[in-house]
Amino acid sequence: MQDEIISLMREGASIQEVSAALGICRSSLYNWKRQYPEFLDTIKRGETYSQAWWERQGRLNLWNPQFNYRHWFRQMCNRFGWRNNIRRRNGEQHRFALIHDRPMTEDEWLVRYSGHNGGPSL
Repeated sequence: MQDEIISLMREGASIQEVSAALGICRSSLYNWKRQYPEFLDTIKRGETYSQAWWERQGRLNLWNPQFNYRHWFRQMCNRFGWRNNIRRRNGEQHRFALIHDRPMTEDEWLVRYSGHNGGPSL
């Protein structure tokens, strides 16, 4: 089972996708993480692989005009707790992504990223 988890997460799968593929509920995975240290290690490594897969997609598609970077960025925010941050330096506006301590809720995300007309502000 641990090999299957690693294999799925190397392809960018989430915990929800893994639990569905294994035919178990997500809470079972969380219980096993608490009970078995080697299982916790598997999940942590899997999460690292999953995030690396998603980051690679963004990096490899930087120059692809068909790549939906807004969808990719939203996935990064929702899956890995990224957020958009705007800083001003010498009167210029600089935008970059930061990782913060917890994923945002849908409402927090909408407040942060909705433009003045309700559309995206990215």
